[in-house]
Amino acid sequence: MARTAHDNTVENPTEEQYTENVDIDMNNTESVEPEPTAEADADDTANAAADTEPIAPVIKSRREVLAEKRANEVKRAKNNAIHETRLMVWEQLKSAKHERRILYSRIFSVETLNNGKVTVAVLSMEGFRVIIPCMEMYKVPPLDMSTVTDDNDRIRREKQIMTKLLGAEIPFIITNIEGDPDGEPVIIASRKEALQRMVDHNYNRRNRDGKSLINEGDTVESTVISVGRFAVWANVGGLDVSIPVYRLTHRYVEDATQMYTPGQKLNIYVGAIQYDENNRVSRISVSGKEPEIDEFRPKLKNIKSGAAFLGKITSIRQSRTDSSRTIITLFLEDIGVPAIANYTRIDALPNPPITGDTVVFSAYAVREESGTVIGSILRRV
Repeated sequence: MARTAHDNTVENPTEEQYTENVDIDMNNTESVEPEPTAEADADDTANAAADTEPIAPVIKSRREVLAEKRANEVKRAKNNAIHETRLMVWEQLKSAKHERRILYSRIFSVETLNNGKVTVAVLSMEGFRVIIPCMEMYKVPPLDMSTVTDDNDRIRREKQIMTKLLGAEIPFIITNIEGDPDGEPVIIASRKEALQRMVDHNYNRRNRDGKSLINEGDTVESTVISVGRFAVWANVGGLDVSIPVYRLTHRYVEDATQMYTPGQKLNIYVGAIQYDENNRVSRISVSGKEPEIDEFRPKLKNIKSGAAFLGKITSIRQSRTDSSRTIITLFLEDIGVPAIANYTRIDALPNPPITGDTVVFSAYAVREESGTVIGSILRRV
């Protein structure tokens, strides 16, 4: 029904109209207060008495007071010790920077700084954050900049590379310190500079006999810095090298990430060292197989000629002298030694095997010098 000029109702009032009507109603409303009763007077008197009643003080025994005092003293002493330790570490870090000393710590985070324009690895030294920019992580730049499309692509790829180092213990040299120990100081470091110092010390510096600290034929304790499915990156005396799994161990490895972790220590054999025109090391050839041989030799006495064993195929390659024949390497897991099936005709075997297969292997000789069993494959399992 249409509203007339004399109709005072408002359909769907606005917020302003609603407020205006409320104000008008409130102004026209008379306040009516109820008359007090005897019960109400009694309640008010009781509440007033309760408000004026004094609160009894908490009285502690002498034992409680002494215990609280001792607890506060212990807390103060602990805080002072933490602060003194922090100051001592701070002075040590400043001294290490001045002396260009090599320090070690684990990477616990990979982050981007400067509004996402710089990728850094973050380490901790007794509570102090140490950051290493990506450009200071590697002796050789990890990215081919000619393939980088923009800053976002560069950051994405840098983070992808550097996250493989998470958990790895790395060497570094502090290059800059700003701030004070009681605040949040900025400590910048370089792994690249530390690696160059290590390479100079281990490979480039020679004694009177022309020998370096690390020479061809040496076995060096090395550190895994990142792991892929088919290869491991390890630092060998300051040089980062990629080692394929087939050169890392005699055992069958389907996925290296299931067997190796960043920070793990490996014994690596240095086979060959190449030097540049300035007689500085440029490249090394390494393997993890040679250090395993001493472990295998004592087990060869358990091998009898003609005995059959289960083995897992680790590699299949063509013979260099006879292209019609194939050399198959295995690992006899029950005995714990490697084996070689020489000059096998794959096409002559029923159901030819592939890498990773388990086969029945017949032994007929052992090679003491290489810790290896020689024999032939009978069939696949």
